[in-house]
Amino acid sequence: MMRLCTLFSALILLASCSGDSTASPSTPTATASPPAQSLQSAPPLDGVLTVAWIENNIPFVWRSDNAETIRQLNAEDVTQVALSPDGERFILVRDNRSDSQSMWLIDTNGGEPQPIQQDILSAPDNTALRIGQIRWVDDNSLLFNTSLLSSDFYGTPQNDLYRINIDDMMVERLLNAGEGGAFTVSPNGQQVAITFPGTYNETNGAVRLYTLTNNGGLSTIFNFAGVATGSHFPFYPHVTWVDDTTFRLAIPDPDQLYNENDEDAPPFVLYEVNDSADEQQIGAIRGSLFGVPVWNADGTKIAYLRRGTVNTFEIVVADGNGDNQQIINQGNAGFIGIPQWTSQGHLVTVTTRLNILRESGTAGEVVTSPIVGTPIIAGDVAVFSTRDNDDYALRYV
Repeated sequence: MMRLCTLFSALILLASCSGDSTASPSTPTATASPPAQSLQSAPPLDGVLTVAWIENNIPFVWRSDNAETIRQLNAEDVTQVALSPDGERFILVRDNRSDSQSMWLIDTNGGEPQPIQQDILSAPDNTALRIGQIRWVDDNSLLFNTSLLSSDFYGTPQNDLYRINIDDMMVERLLNAGEGGAFTVSPNGQQVAITFPGTYNETNGAVRLYTLTNNGGLSTIFNFAGVATGSHFPFYPHVTWVDDTTFRLAIPDPDQLYNENDEDAPPFVLYEVNDSADEQQIGAIRGSLFGVPVWNADGTKIAYLRRGTVNTFEIVVADGNGDNQQIINQGNAGFIGIPQWTSQGHLVTVTTRLNILRESGTAGEVVTSPIVGTPIIAGDVAVFSTRDNDDYALRYV
């Protein structure tokens, strides 16, 4: 049975929950509230769901074991939060809009934020350091990378990698600029798959494997041609770990952007790669750069977007090798979200509103006001923001 709950609207808790996935929750009646930013949630631990977000650069937190309370934390100028797996604390990224960003640790129960010692980080003159991707490895350590912001207002990824050990609150450099990239941690927390994008028509991209144990170790285990994006932002393949030593990824033709609407365009090639650098092509699909294929946790299913008619996308589900494709929904460009899998194999999609495709194959729309932004998946829970005129609400299902 699906359970839909409203967390807050304009900082007023709405205790509206429904066991019927097609029923509308109570309509928020509070005054206008800004939308939640940098929404984060940890998988429920001992039945407790923790949600953190930012409003007007101030962090807030809510826990389901104290559902009547929304806690405002003592910090300002916050642009990003990263919640620990146990939901007990999180990293704050603070930005005074003139200098480089800084990182702080704070408990979800409150207290004063504690600064992370990041003297190792620096930025050249006329640039500002920006914290990029942040991922907790376990409750006591996390990884992040950085970019540099210059006068052209574009953040240039540094493709580096750093680690924070909570015990000493220090930043440790693991990989220099150019050695890292976008990263995904293996399920057992011991290996990191790092994608370096390459440059279209110039240099190849690569997937590198970094070992977090035994004093580290970096090796290139997969290569691909740089992909055109038509923008300042490079293409990073999405990596899905299917066990502790094996991941999957989909690689488009370098000219995919220019052939998006052509049914005869070269396909996305689906690969399986292990930590011994053994790679195998397992299938191919017609996809889109705007919704690249993602696998479920055990690799048996795949979901992705592909172009439909003019200005529309189709949401497609298939077997893990791309066979038995099924269109489950479609929507207009700008009003359709990238598919996401829950830990239990349910597929969460957005076409203005939230849709759930259960592992059993049954589907249904969660009836709420229109979705704002991208839902956050925490284990088998989806947390999302909705808007009704000028009122915003956070909900989970």
